[in-house]
Amino acid sequence: VSRFNTEFDFVHCLGKGGFGVVFEATNKMDECNYAIKRICLSNRVMREVRALAKLDHPGIVRYFNAWMETPPFEWKDMQKETKPIGNLYLYIQMQLCRRETLKDWLCANTLNRDRRTILDVFDQIVEAVDYVHSCGLMHRDLKPSNIFFSIDGAIKIGDFGLVTGVEKQNDEYIEQIGMTDKHTAEVGTQLYMSPEQVARATYDHKVDIFSMGMILFELFYPFSTQMERIRTLVNVKNLVFPERFQKEMPIEMKFVQWLLALKPLERPSTTQILDSELLEEFAVRRTASRFRNRTISGGSSSSVASP
Repeated sequence: VSRFNTEFDFVHCLGKGGFGVVFEATNKMDECNYAIKRICLSNRVMREVRALAKLDHPGIVRYFNAWMETPPFEWKDMQKETKPIGNLYLYIQMQLCRRETLKDWLCANTLNRDRRTILDVFDQIVEAVDYVHSCGLMHRDLKPSNIFFSIDGAIKIGDFGLVTGVEKQNDEYIEQIGMTDKHTAEVGTQLYMSPEQVARATYDHKVDIFSMGMILFELFYPFSTQMERIRTLVNVKNLVFPERFQKEMPIEMKFVQWLLALKPLERPSTTQILDSELLEEFAVRRTASRFRNRTISGGSSSSVASP
């Protein structure tokens, strides 16, 4: 008996990738819609489930449940994927977010980006990563396509498949994950990876700071073409910034440089970023949000959701 078929009604497919498929489904009991990720079992997958189960923060895609089963026959043709262990797949029930990711937002908003909106988005990202780091974890794969929007527009960090403890500071996971597609062959998009990750050297949570520096630059600096984006981001990783960015945003450039320092020890912590002058206008909101979350956590958990 399929638990998915028993408890959920399929709505539509949200996306496919090398590790599985994500679809929207309605729970028959509470009539709420969720994102259900169906993935082949692997070490990477189990890391994601364990990480999501431990993380409870408004800036992180909420986890609700997980189970294993053999999917109905018709599901096997929905995408090409590696053969699961023992014909079992892992199903992860998560908060349903908008289909648009930050990557989509960046592509759709190439003109006249509002500075406050940019900083608001970045502040929410940093606050969520600050929480991840406070739990002794690092994400290791921060990039616009892994940053989602909740139904009400709040930032949500997702895809914790590469998350690991701060004490695990080498790249042994590269061999563990395998080469299922060209994304995972690189274990995170090279454009957002820190120099120490690319070099497969020892590293710590400062890899996430570097990735956020790349994201912040991309928020500040729209691109007209994909080719321009790739060329510019490659240069920025080496601290070579576009002339227009240097002239029009010198303060922002220095801030981005701080996050992209080639030496990890020279990069700021998430706390230093949140306490910076650049983000000071959002400090009151963060305080109010923390107080509200403490109050809510005293009650029962909500059944309304979204991945």
